[in-house]
Amino acid sequence: MDGIIDPELFAVQPERILFIAKEHNLLKKPTDELPYAADYTTWWKLGVNYLFSHRISSRTHGILNNFTANYDDITIDDKKLALRSVAFINVKKSSGKASANPEVISKYIVASQKLLHEQIHDIAPTLTISCFRYDYLPNQLFDGVLTKIIPGTFSYGRWKGVDVINFYHPSARKKSKWLYEKLEEAFAYVQNTRSVNI
Repeated sequence: MDGIIDPELFAVQPERILFIAKEHNLLKKPTDELPYAADYTTWWKLGVNYLFSHRISSRTHGILNNFTANYDDITIDDKKLALRSVAFINVKKSSGKASANPEVISKYIVASQKLLHEQIHDIAPTLTISCFRYDYLPNQLFDGVLTKIIPGTFSYGRWKGVDVINFYHPSARKKSKWLYEKLEEAFAYVQNTRSVNI
C-alpha cells in the first residue's frame, strides 16, 4: 500500500518527504514477518531490508538532518527511524523485472494521474522526490515543471507549491555514498531556491 508510513512521525519532521518511484522487485519469499513488498506502510515499520530500503532510509536521514552525518556514519537505528518518517507512492502498482521499461511506467502515470494527484494532495509533502531516470516521466505527472539542474544528477521544479526533485531510483547501479552526496547537492539547491523566494 502507498501512503505515510507513520503519520505521527511524519507530521513532526522538518521536511515531510514523499518518495515516488516504481517499486523494487517482488520479494522472493514473503513471510508473516516480512510481507509482500508493496505494503510499504507495514513493511518499513519492521526494519530495513534490501538495497531499495537502505537507500531510501539513508536519503531520508540525510535530508531530515541537513546532511550533517557522513554517509558511513548513518546507523541502522538511524535508518529504521528514517524509514518510518516518510511517505511513499508506488507508481506501478505491481512489482516487475529488474529493469523497468520507461514506456510502461509512462502508461501507468498517464492512466493513474488523477489518483496519484489525489494521493499527493492527501499526503501533503513539503518535498517530493521522484525516482525516475528520465525527466519526461515526472514531467508527465507534475505538468512539465522540472528543469535539469545538473545533467546526469538531478532536476528540480515546483508543483502546487511543493519542491520536486527528480533523482536516481534507489536501485540504480551507482555507489550508495555517491548517490547520498549527489542528493545532498540537490537538497542544497532546494534550500537555496527557497531562501531566494522568501
